Amino acid sequence: MLRRPSALAATTLSRFARLPKAARVAAITVVAMLVLCGATVPAVAFAVDQHDRQVALELSAGEVAAERKASTEAAEALAVAKDTAGEYNVGFVGFSVSLAAAVSPDAVAAFEAARVRLAVAIANGDAEEVAAAMDAVAAALDDLVASARTQADALISASPLAEQASTDALGKALADLANATDIKAALVLVKTAADAVTASQATGQAAADAQAAADAQAAADAQAAADATEHEAPGSPIAGDPPPVSGADAYDPGIIGMDPVYTGEDCGQPSASQVIALDFGWEAREGNTVDIYYAYTDVSAQATDGFVLLASGQGSSGSVGIPRTCPADGSWLYVTVMLVASNSRGSASTWYWGL
Repeated sequence: MLRRPSALAATTLSRFARLPKAARVAAITVVAMLVLCGATVPAVAFAVDQHDRQVALELSAGEVAAERKASTEAAEALAVAKDTAGEYNVGFVGFSVSLAAAVSPDAVAAFEAARVRLAVAIANGDAEEVAAAMDAVAAALDDLVASARTQADALISASPLAEQASTDALGKALADLANATDIKAALVLVKTAADAVTASQATGQAAADAQAAADAQAAADAQAAADATEHEAPGSPIAGDPPPVSGADAYDPGIIGMDPVYTGEDCGQPSASQVIALDFGWEAREGNTVDIYYAYTDVSAQATDGFVLLASGQGSSGSVGIPRTCPADGSWLYVTVMLVASNSRGSASTWYWGL
């Protein structure tokens, strides 16, 4: 039999009222706990889920912020590195070319190639590429320094007529370069000193050429006079000629003997740039004074210019040491010796070559 809800509730309450007091209290407690648990469990689950989501969001935001900070710092560091590299590279604009012959062409080409690589790294590279390009420029600069030493040594060897002061100054510039902190400034000083040696050698060569030309002209004049004298009839002096001279000046001047000493084996090992002396002796007619000149040629033939006065006013016999620089590659420069004998009658030149 179906009962109405109101009747069912009344019946239930009637039965609950007939229970002992202790049973009614226990029943009420159980019902209350069930009600509370049913409401609390979903609330607690929702709170835990919200907390987990908040923590995850905070961690994600922290990671993003850290990544952004690291990216910003890396970008700033790269910008600073590129600015520094750019200033370094700009400081060498036109520098290697300005050194001219003070450094080797190969070293200049390598240095400029390294600078181009650095410029590309500054434009498009990362920090590692910029650093590697900077190191390449520094290494190429070291090669420029090494080539400057080689070029200077070769210049000194090829400049026997340069003043000693100029070659000493170049040697000092090279010594300073070895310990320099400002490599650019030290290389400029080497270049300046090398230019001074070149200019001094040119001046010395011009003076030697002029002296040789004058001596050659004097020798030619003397030879012409001697030839004219030989064609004159003996015992019939030309009007105006000085009276015959007796004694040492009774004969035309002349070299009657030469004694070269070959010293090609005297360079030793290593021989490059070593300076040796070629002993050369002579004998002239009695009473003659002798001037000694020498010149170099790259073939075994008589030199026609470039003579250097080695000694003047020497006696009718004697010897001198002619300087020679040992070759680095084994190829000799040949020496021509010109002896000019003189007395009151004039002068006469004699040559010896192929030494």
